[in-house]
Amino acid sequence: MTSRCNWLAMALQLAAIGVACISNPAFVEPDGECAAILALDLVETIEDARLQFSRDDQGVATASYFDDSGVLRTAAPGAPRFDHDPNTLVTRGLLLEESRTNVLLQTDFSTHFLACGAEFVVDQAMAPDATLTADRLIDVPACGAPNCDCEGDPNWHGFSGFGFGKAPTKERWTWSVFVRPDTNTEQPLSRVMLSQSNRVTWGHATFDLQRGTVVSKSGSTREAFIQAHADGWFRVSLVFEPEVGDPLSPRIYTAVEDGGYDYVGTGGSLLIWGPQLERGAFPTSFIATAGTPKTRAADVASVYDVRSTEQSTIYAEFSRSHYPSGDEVALELFDEFGTNMVRLRAASRSVFTAEVMAASSSQGTAEFPSSEGHRHRVALAHDSSRWSISADGMGVMGHMLSEPLEQLSVLHLGGSAPGSTPLNGHVSRLTYVPCRDDDAELQAWTIRQ
Repeated sequence: MTSRCNWLAMALQLAAIGVACISNPAFVEPDGECAAILALDLVETIEDARLQFSRDDQGVATASYFDDSGVLRTAAPGAPRFDHDPNTLVTRGLLLEESRTNVLLQTDFSTHFLACGAEFVVDQAMAPDATLTADRLIDVPACGAPNCDCEGDPNWHGFSGFGFGKAPTKERWTWSVFVRPDTNTEQPLSRVMLSQSNRVTWGHATFDLQRGTVVSKSGSTREAFIQAHADGWFRVSLVFEPEVGDPLSPRIYTAVEDGGYDYVGTGGSLLIWGPQLERGAFPTSFIATAGTPKTRAADVASVYDVRSTEQSTIYAEFSRSHYPSGDEVALELFDEFGTNMVRLRAASRSVFTAEVMAASSSQGTAEFPSSEGHRHRVALAHDSSRWSISADGMGVMGHMLSEPLEQLSVLHLGGSAPGSTPLNGHVSRLTYVPCRDDDAELQAWTIRQ
């Protein structure tokens, strides 16, 4: 098929001049025949007013992101977040997340945490949000009663949390803390352990802060994550699954080089900041609290007047922050009746699926590999008889259409449609063009520059 859209030429243009051309909704290709119906460049701002973004924060600023210097910032209530990798500072695009609640009353260790086998000194270093609020946790070589006994062992050193209620159902929770070796002391510790322990359900994970790795995990632990941040900080996270009625008791302990957390004590120290306990199978962005638990509402981003045509090409760039807990949706395009649809969703930890429906009938699926943090480049095209897709430079997949795709007018990003599972990741670019590219051009467009 001869394409009216020379996407390969457009790709070469992008390589030469950056992404500015697709940030203009009025962009017209050199032959003048195929103006973009929609072109969204979501790395710094929302330039097209048709993209309606919302987050129902109830007037309270609870949603955080990282700026281009790697500093943790808090967005204004309801404002979009244009996020960056906190370690490499690479732009990641518009951050979209499901709703979560930090159930801790205070996002410090002054409330509902008991120091045991350790000393605690507040406000000793610059925290990830560039404030002097990071605390020092020192393990104590010789400690007397009453604050030395952690879970019946006087040789554990850290904080024991209490008073967070009980698990209402059997589901996964995530316990996260920002940590950093305390390089301003003679004995900076480079290992830390997170634990959920209530004498009924117990699980832990140990992390290496020199290598940025998970050393071990056991018990009720389901996952463990460590993410590098600017200025030597890491965010470590423990995902655990308590039984119904089990007390929630998050803990943080210092550990020694062999990974052990049961030892006499060295006088070494760590810097700690920003604890978060949330219901869910992976960590989400930091939610500050001050006296009561705080909820960050879900991000919603939609376009309601796409004005599709009988043939079109959709180009999208997106990534997910963590492995999905369900069928996380990156993009959905519908008609007003829901009888015609194009959807990109995470089918599993390692697979994304493209689905097409016409006249309420499935028109086939296509799968491509996926991984945490990977920025996907996907191009999907259709005419009245066939649809095709290429992802990340892979060979083109496609199916014949038994019915034409008509009147696709509503676009939802990141699972914003009612009933969809949110992406929990980033969307950085989307272009919708009213012509069908041939297969070679689809593949060329998704090859990384």
